[in-house]
This record gives sequence, structure tokens and C-alpha cells, in this order.
Amino acid sequence: MEQYPKAIDTVAEWIAQGAELEIGSTLFSEPTLPDGPDKIASVFENGGTWDTDTNQLTIRLAVLCRSSTLADAREFIVAVTKAALDGFKSSGQPRQGNIVSLSVASTPVNQGRDESNRVVLLAALDVLCTQPE
Repeated sequence: MEQYPKAIDTVAEWIAQGAELEIGSTLFSEPTLPDGPDKIASVFENGGTWDTDTNQLTIRLAVLCRSSTLADAREFIVAVTKAALDGFKSSGQPRQGNIVSLSVASTPVNQGRDESNRVVLLAALDVLCTQPE
């Protein structure tokens, strides 16, 4: 499915725009958060399912957010998740990556603190994509 990477990039762009993050600076696409600013996020593939009967792919995206305090991290991950959902709702048809739906797959889970004592939270989004005919 050639649209698959485009779908992930599209969701990252929605997040960057809605949460005022910069891809490669405060928004990343890796399962680890680099050193740097306290307030950063990462969105990356964390699994998925392929339905061969309907020719649809559900991509599970992990949303990892870090901030200096638990309250800030909670507010940040809600803003990042909301940015993705708002981006989907406001996007026109057809969407980049043939995204059919976007939903929250899991609410934020505390991942503890990193080596610099910053709070890390993890949530998940499900992105349903269809293969163009």
C-alpha cells in the first residue's frame, strides 16, 4: 500500500500545525525522545492490522509526549491528540494517504520520568486507510 507512509506523515503534519510544533525540532517520528527542549513529542507507527477483505489498513500510531511536570505533560498530550483529530475533521476529501478515519485508541499512560526527570506520557491513535481503486 503506497499510501501508507503518506498517512503517517499527514497525521504528523496535522499535529505540527495544530499543536504549534516543528517537525524535526519539537516533533519527531521515532520511538525515543531526544535530548533537547523539555516539551517535545513523537508520533510513530506501533503496529496495525490489514483487512484483505475490505482492502483497508489500520495503523496504530503511538503518541509520546514529554514535559517538565505531570500537569504540563497531560495538557500537552491532550493538545497533540486534539490537533490530530481536528486536522482530520477539517481536512478535505480525498485526504492524503487515503485516511478514512482517525480515532483515539488509548488514553495517555504515564511512562515515568526520563533521565532528566521530565514526565513522559504515551497515548495511541488508530488511522484507518484504504487503498485507492
